[in-house]
Amino acid sequence: MNAIAFDHIPSTLRVPGVYVEINNELANASAFESKVLLIGQRLATGSVAEAVPTRVTSSEEGEAMCGRGSMLAEMIKAFKAANPFTETWLISLDDAGAGVAATGDITFGGAVTATGTLNLYIGGQRVQVAVASGEANSVTATNVAAAITAATDLPVTAAVNGVDDTQVDLTARNDGTHGNDIDLRVNYYTGEVLPAGLTVTFVAMSNGATNPDVATAIAAIGDEWYN
Repeated sequence: MNAIAFDHIPSTLRVPGVYVEINNELANASAFESKVLLIGQRLATGSVAEAVPTRVTSSEEGEAMCGRGSMLAEMIKAFKAANPFTETWLISLDDAGAGVAATGDITFGGAVTATGTLNLYIGGQRVQVAVASGEANSVTATNVAAAITAATDLPVTAAVNGVDDTQVDLTARNDGTHGNDIDLRVNYYTGEVLPAGLTVTFVAMSNGATNPDVATAIAAIGDEWYN
């Protein structure tokens, strides 16, 4: 029987016990290459064609390919933030023809008695808006809608309601049921508080319906191997 050669455990050791040594010199020495595949919905502003396997190397490239703020662009951003090195491919899907985008809203009320900062979170991304003492709720709503519109990587679009000017209507960028899970909240981190006197009421995202058929993406995979 051949003896196992260790780098750090001496062969002359005679003290009873279990000794473990980890050596990574042969790690990733095979010819096998890891590839990750991301499947999601794109926007019409994206440059990549539907159902065509395409390599993506950065979140910026993903935004150009899939449309900034799209489901797939946000997936690429999240993956690349966690793992910038593994070879990454995408297969994009268009929204279903019968798809319906999820909607929600934010309504502002109360009388603001002190200047402060409003910290809104949409899908986990913070939107900060300055609020002045004595500011009308309609002005706050207008400023919030403008701030959300300026943040083009958010998964929603925003507009002041045509009837109630203190309400901001939100619409998911992509159709489908995933939009129902876009989280809406205010003040997440310690120290974040509403400007004195201001109230914020949310109607959760809902009514998104009809996802694209994933069979289109599966057919595009063919006999290619992904991890």
